[in-house]
Amino acid sequence: MLKQRLHRALASDPPLPSAIEQCMAEARSVQVELDTPASAFDWTASLRRVIDRLARDPDDLAHLERSVTLAELAVRLHVDLDLWHAENECWALLQRVYPSWRAQAAAGDAVALRRVTAFARLCAAINVSIDAAPLG
Repeated sequence: MLKQRLHRALASDPPLPSAIEQCMAEARSVQVELDTPASAFDWTASLRRVIDRLARDPDDLAHLERSVTLAELAVRLHVDLDLWHAENECWALLQRVYPSWRAQAAAGDAVALRRVTAFARLCAAINVSIDAAPLG
């Protein structure tokens, strides 16, 4: 039952971080192992969906922030993820939109500053180095 709830929370569109955290906390309290190949697949698929949506609409700040929440949650819970797709999409966004976000933030745009901050957190969570990227 717990594994099914986790699967539903991860498969939801968008994923439900509070439900995911609740499942993981319950699993710890009853000593049920949820770090299985099936849950790793669910986590990876969930992250892939949110990253694909972010790639289609990178200026959707609410979705960017949800993506950050999911990625940071996976890191905090030590979930074994396949990050290849997420890393590559974020690297592409780093080249395509991040330079303009930075320029807008530097010009005083508060929303752009939130995008830059959230994107930096997302990149950190999935091990993409913003500092190593050639910008602009």
